[in-house]
Amino acid sequence: MTGTVKVANGIIPLPPALDGAGVQLIVPDSPAQLSFADRYAAYIGAADDLPTDLSANLYQYISTFTDKASNRYKYIHGQSRK
Repeated sequence: MTGTVKVANGIIPLPPALDGAGVQLIVPDSPAQLSFADRYAAYIGAADDLPTDLSANLYQYISTFTDKASNRYKYIHGQSRK
């Protein structure tokens, strides 16, 4: 008798007819892991309008953006800048 079953919570469910019978278990090789580039291929080149020096000056870009956003929030909500 041959059959295919799925492991559920670490248990291999077998048909009741096999109760007490010897069983041979053959585990197939795991599928090959995709590379990082293959997993995220859909996103490569998605942001084509970024500054060329973004990686070197990331902190400056982030802090400039957050400062402007913070000032805009304070202006909209009538808070003075300290």
